[in-house]
Amino acid sequence: MECMSIGGLVRAGNAKEIGIGHGEPYTCSMADRVVIDSKICHGKPVIRGTRLPVSIVVGSLAGGMTFEEVQREYGITLDDIRAALKFAGELLDQEQHHPLPA
Repeated sequence: MECMSIGGLVRAGNAKEIGIGHGEPYTCSMADRVVIDSKICHGKPVIRGTRLPVSIVVGSLAGGMTFEEVQREYGITLDDIRAALKFAGELLDQEQHHPLPA
């Protein structure tokens, strides 16, 4: 698959794929792990080849599951889990926080 990085987002076909890593060289293999496609789970970011939202992976880890338990429960790889965490981290980095007036 030919991939092209545009400002952190990667496009291939009809889906938008997320380029993983600020300041890191873009690699197609990592970007291929998290996909946003309006035809899958209403456009939520999912692990490629599944209907497993990134939020479920991150939430499962936050809820106390180990990496190994998440792998077994959802049938994904360690690299899929890392890509989900990286995606969530980059999404938070893009958030803007404004203090509330006192």
